[in-house]
Amino acid sequence: MVEARPIFSAVPTSDQISHRSKRFPMAPEKGKSMSANHFQILANSEAWVVTLSGKHLATCHSRAEAYDIACKKAEELGSGEIFVHDATGELEFRENIHTPRREDR
Repeated sequence: MVEARPIFSAVPTSDQISHRSKRFPMAPEKGKSMSANHFQILANSEAWVVTLSGKHLATCHSRAEAYDIACKKAEELGSGEIFVHDATGELEFRENIHTPRREDR
């Protein structure tokens, strides 16, 4: 197995981390809806991997490129939830992306 490396060095705030499950969260916090588009950004020793709902989306040379791909795809789909994990698999950062539909703009 290839060792993962941290993606961001920033310390997440409490509202960025799901208190229900820090490891690969699949359920929303109480009272919050969940996006159907789940992006995972994971790192290994040679590349950065982006998945969408468990399926490989892209392999990138940098974390910035991986994050950019996840954000663009989420905007394209109208919404998405991006999960970034540290080297041990713990959730380090989570971001929700919501793009209003054309008729809402």
